[in-house]
Amino acid sequence: MDIGSKFINEITRKANQIKELIEMSKIMNEGFPIQFKINYPDSNSKKTIYITFYINDETYCTGGYMIETDLSRKCFIPSLYSNIGNRSGSFLLQLQVLLAISTNCKEITLDNFTDNPARAASKSGVYGIFHIDKRGSDRSDFIGATTEEKLLASEGQMRFIIDSNSKNIWVEEMKNFASHVDDTKDPWNTDLEKHINMFIYNINQYEGGKAKKTKKAKKSKKTKKTNKTKKTRKSKK
Repeated sequence: MDIGSKFINEITRKANQIKELIEMSKIMNEGFPIQFKINYPDSNSKKTIYITFYINDETYCTGGYMIETDLSRKCFIPSLYSNIGNRSGSFLLQLQVLLAISTNCKEITLDNFTDNPARAASKSGVYGIFHIDKRGSDRSDFIGATTEEKLLASEGQMRFIIDSNSKNIWVEEMKNFASHVDDTKDPWNTDLEKHINMFIYNINQYEGGKAKKTKKAKKSKKTKKTNKTKKTRKSKK
């Protein structure tokens, strides 16, 4: 089904917010700014919106976002590539994970067609938070199998199920990422761990700050109503 203008506006706003908070947190070297673009594969249909975070034409991660017939949202990763190295591809992938979490998607799926699928699927690999997708396969193919065999049985399909703990998983993955990057080389600014922690803080502040503002507004309204009541009672007296 069509994703609708509401979802398009929401995902565009969230992607732009991520881009701006990366700039604010000074994660990237000045010569390697994070950008994003939006496109549709078919101009006559808006069943899927594609968001691509990129550093250059050959360093990018694209996420396709769609709404299922049960109205749940889903993200899939059709392409991920980097000619810069130094874990820049992993970082772009995590931006898609953050965007999917922020827009209330139920899962992210991808096909693991890397040069070394087992390494990519390991805890320290680029797809470390993803699990092998066993749906549609014979479960007996996975019993006692190695990671390579499991990936072969699933045809490389992997998924990340989004739930209430997914944001915490993402935070830990980002901190782990920062501790394993050589931040003396492009595309990163030095002292990357500090900048990543700032990015995490800024993301939480934006979301939390919005909630606080709403709560404060409600409190002010209640106080105004109470003062009005007191004034009325005083007049009657």
